Parts: sequence; structure tokens; C-alpha cells
Amino acid sequence: MAAAQSPDMEGGDLQYISRLIRLARHFVPAAVFDPTRSGYRSGTLCLLAFDKFYEKNGSPDRNKTTMYIPNEYAVQIAVEFPDLFVPFGSVNPYRHDAIQELEKCAQLGVTIIKWLPNSMGIDPSDEQCVPFYMKMNELGMALLVHIGEEHAVNAAYINNRLGNPLLLRRALDCGVKVIGAHCATEGMSADLDNGGVTVSCFSLFLRLMREDKYKGLLFGDISATCGFKRLPYLKQLLQATDIHDRLVYGSDYPVPAINLVVHTSKLLRYSIHHTIFYQAYIVHTVLQPFLTLPLPLLTLPLSSTRQGFITQEEASVLNELYNYNPLLFDFACKRLVRGPSGEKFPPQVFKAHPLLPPFRHESKLLGSPV
Repeated sequence: MAAAQSPDMEGGDLQYISRLIRLARHFVPAAVFDPTRSGYRSGTLCLLAFDKFYEKNGSPDRNKTTMYIPNEYAVQIAVEFPDLFVPFGSVNPYRHDAIQELEKCAQLGVTIIKWLPNSMGIDPSDEQCVPFYMKMNELGMALLVHIGEEHAVNAAYINNRLGNPLLLRRALDCGVKVIGAHCATEGMSADLDNGGVTVSCFSLFLRLMREDKYKGLLFGDISATCGFKRLPYLKQLLQATDIHDRLVYGSDYPVPAINLVVHTSKLLRYSIHHTIFYQAYIVHTVLQPFLTLPLPLLTLPLSSTRQGFITQEEASVLNELYNYNPLLFDFACKRLVRGPSGEKFPPQVFKAHPLLPPFRHESKLLGSPV
């Protein structure tokens, strides 16, 4: 609520949307593109609906539903502000009318369906989902699905086992185009291909991305990857240049507006701290047993340390942008971060991907009351 500048719960929806409208309309000064122009160039934001928790028998469970945003609401806002917003739908495949709701979303021009399995109670590998996947294929829809652990939408229900990236194989094998939200850059899961040993979710995501049969089907969005808990995997993601052609930009707003999550100071110093820790580990576990006197940490060599994801100058600019527009801050941050050898997210990550459905919302129903 604070990130959306909503002082209280009463009227929170209106306050939240008003804040989004201001941020979208004041995204970038027009003079950046044309020095003779005044005003601002707006951004187009994707509004995500969020379905309820459903039991496998098709009944909704309000007590396990942390958050509910109807598809009609997301579409209604996009209808009112077509230059600013595009609606993404959300349909739990366990609901009795899941197929009908998918068709309704398609009629409204929705092409992307959002899932957060950990909180919605969805097992993407469940055979019960196959008719849903086949209908998505028929309608030309893609699935935006959270992978990795979830710690935000967890008040009513959470099962992080359902965030295992390998559970996406069934959807992919059905030919559904899948966007893995956050590239699984948080948490651990069972390696279902190798006896269930616990490994990082990110390593499982990379495995899927590198399987030839899923090229052109599996994508990853880079939303939330600059959060301080995800920085070890941000480094690896930047280095994985072989999959950059299937990454797409996402903001995960309002998370970028929460300064407890994204720290420019950690982006600036993360790698330095990592190197010092590594050197300390080498000295005290390898060398110290052979020394007669303790070796203070202050004598550790620093010559081999490298800079963090951003420079001091970039951190200062990003801090200014954060105060002006946290959405622009997030966009600029992900354009600036670089890996150990200067690897960056290429410009095409920040554009519409040609292999994904267009984020359109034109249809015979748009412009009419929803």
C-alpha cells in the first residue's frame, strides 16, 4: 500500500490505479527522444488479473485465497485507458468453468494468462490441466507463470513445491508458450530428473531453457531479478548469454517501489562483498590450520575484487529516478546492470518478443461496458 501511495485500505483500489496512471503518463520526458518536444512519453503497462484458489474438485476456497483480481476488472481499466494499459487474464484450471473463462478472456482480447501456482494451489504438471493447455493453444494464448519460491502472496495459502520449474514440462509438451516469471531466481526445489535431490530453482530453469525441444516455447521474464535476495542468480542470468534471446522485461510492480527489496547500494557492492567473503573462506579454512598465529581478516588482498552490477555514478542517478518514478527506476536499473565480464541484457529484452502473442486488447467487446 505504501509503495502505491495508498494511505489506507478504504478506497485503496482507486488510489492504486491513480498512482499507476501517473507513473505511466510521466514515464519518460519527450525531450529525451526529440529536444523540441515538451511533456512526457507514456509507457504501456500490463495489468495482471489474479484468480482465486480452487480445489481440484472445482470449488473455490475463500479461506485459501490471499488475493483476487477479476479478469473483468483488469479489462475494464484497460478499456478506460487503452493508451496506458493492456490486460492479462488469470484463470485457475481447476475451476468448473475454466475453459469457458478462457474463451471469454480471448473474446476480450486477452492473450496472456497469469498463474502463481504456489498461492493458487495449481500443479502445472497435473494431467487435469491438459484440456486447459489444449484450449490455450487453440486460442493462441501464452502462460505467464511464477516459478521459484514465493514469499509475497502467501497470507492465506502457500506451497512452494508448486513453484518447481520442472513442473512446466507438461504445458510445454502440450505446445503452450510459457513465460517463467522472475526466471526462478529465488528458492530451492527437488530435481525431479535426478532422484529429487534439492537444487536451486534457477538451475532447473536454465536446464529447461537449454533443452532444444523447448526453444521457441519457453521464455523468462526478468521481473524482480534486481531484488537483493536474487542477486546471486542475477549474476548468473547476465552470464547466461545463450538464453538472452528468450528473455522479456517485467517490472513486478509494486515491488520495485518497495525500497526494502531493491537496494542500489547492494547492486553497487554485492560482488565486492562476495569476493571478500570468498577470500576469507580460503584463508581461514585452507591456510589457517598450517599457521601458528591467527591471520586477521584486514590483511586480505583486495586487488582481485571487481565492481558490482552498477557504478557509483549509476547508483546516484538511479536513486534520483526512484524518487521520481519507481517504474522508470526499475526499467533503467535492468538496462544498466552488468555481469562480471560486462554482460548486459540486450535491447531486444525490453521490446515485444516476436515469438510471443502480441499483448493486444483489441476486440469487438473493448470499448463497451464489461
